[in-house]
Amino acid sequence: MKNINTDKLLNTIIYSFVVVIWGGSFLAIEYQLGLVHESTSIFLRYIAASVILFLVCIILKKPMFSFPLKSHFYFFLIGLFFFSINYLLIYKAQNHLTSGTAAVVFAMCLFFSQINSKIFLGFKLKLKTTVGGIIGIIGIILLFNNSIFSEQGEYNKLLGLALMLIASYIVSIATVVTAKINLNKIPILQANSWAMIYGAIINLIILIISNNRITFDPRPSYWISFFYLVIISSIIGFILYFLLVKRIGPEKSSYFAIMSPMVAVLISLVAEDLQVTTTLIGGVFCVLLGNFIAIRNKK
Repeated sequence: MKNINTDKLLNTIIYSFVVVIWGGSFLAIEYQLGLVHESTSIFLRYIAASVILFLVCIILKKPMFSFPLKSHFYFFLIGLFFFSINYLLIYKAQNHLTSGTAAVVFAMCLFFSQINSKIFLGFKLKLKTTVGGIIGIIGIILLFNNSIFSEQGEYNKLLGLALMLIASYIVSIATVVTAKINLNKIPILQANSWAMIYGAIINLIILIISNNRITFDPRPSYWISFFYLVIISSIIGFILYFLLVKRIGPEKSSYFAIMSPMVAVLISLVAEDLQVTTTLIGGVFCVLLGNFIAIRNKK
């Protein structure tokens, strides 16, 4: 009994760290915006994260060069969707949205993951997924009702909403690829190390094509947030999440994506003076409830 209680306490601690770490990452991104182009910040973030994670794998004596070409194709897709295009859209979206609002919209990736699991993996689409998606969409409408229905229209916010929804859909595709990796029993730590390397390479190519120079932001806030995103969010966050999946399974672990937006909203209320309104409360509640219903397992 003592061991069971100790395991539950440890699981709760790990889960709480994951929720807080990734909930805070949306605010950290806000401090990356301004002087440095988004593609530069993302490239610097993942070249640093990939090198560190690769060295961690080497130190832990994890096999890194024995994966077949098919596995590297999966690594490339995760690098493309999760560590490149996804974050480029998120960074651009957060030029127009508060970190809390962006995090809530991003929670729709859970609903999109259910849809893509049906399309690409042949999973059965259940009624709860449809109901959850409809409730989530109602929540989005509540959150952005002033931008959608006002005569003047806040087009910047609508652009941010569109970019965030596209990012959440792209992440849902990366989730499907991750499921394929799990089915093939590829070690997640090495998989993400290679995926980050490919993501960094893709980000460099985007940087070159877009003719953006690598510039540096002298503000301390930029480098504090950079340290947070590289070490705490990209390295520690992922390692803790993989440990959590191993301990309690992927279904229960996925609920972090519902809790993290709540943390992001609370942080945004303090750090960004996010205005508390009935539509904000109703919108957040509907989005998170809809996703909870969509991924809920009765068992």
